[in-house]
Amino acid sequence: MNDLRALEAFLHREAALLDDQRFEDWRDLLTGDATYWVPAAPDQPDPLDHVSLFYEDRTLLAMRIARLRHPQAHALAVPIRTSRIVGNVMAGAPLDGDVVVRSRFQIVERQGDRQRLFAGAYTHRLVPAPGGFAIRQKRVDLIDCDGLHEAIQIIL
Repeated sequence: MNDLRALEAFLHREAALLDDQRFEDWRDLLTGDATYWVPAAPDQPDPLDHVSLFYEDRTLLAMRIARLRHPQAHALAVPIRTSRIVGNVMAGAPLDGDVVVRSRFQIVERQGDRQRLFAGAYTHRLVPAPGGFAIRQKRVDLIDCDGLHEAIQIIL
C-alpha cells in the first residue's frame, strides 16, 4: 500500500508541475532516454511503425518547452492554464526492471474564452531514483485520439 501511495504522490506531483507551468522541473523528472508518446489510434502497438500525435524524446521536449517559453510564440499570446485530475492509479507488473503505472486523467485547458477537455489513460514506465522515481516513458492514450484535434499546445 505504501508503494501505491508513493506512486500516486509522484503522479500528483507531475500533474502539479505541468499545471504550474514548471516545465523545466517536469523535464528533470525524465530519464536521459525518456520518451513522451501520444498514440493516434486506440491500442496502437508502437510509436515507430505508426503515426502518432506526439512521439518526443528529451531533445524534442526541450525544444517544445523553449517554444512554450518564447515571448513571440503567437499561438500562446493568450496564456494557457490547465487543471489536471489524475486517479484510478494501479501498479502493473514490472517491465525490464521498470515500474509500470496506469492511471486515468482529465485535463481542462483554458485559453482566453476557449475551454477544452482532454481525457484518457496514462501509462508511465518509472525507474527508482533518489527521492522517488524518474520517468522512462509516458504514454498518453486520449479517448478521442483518432478524432479531429486543433493544435495541442500543452504537455498532456
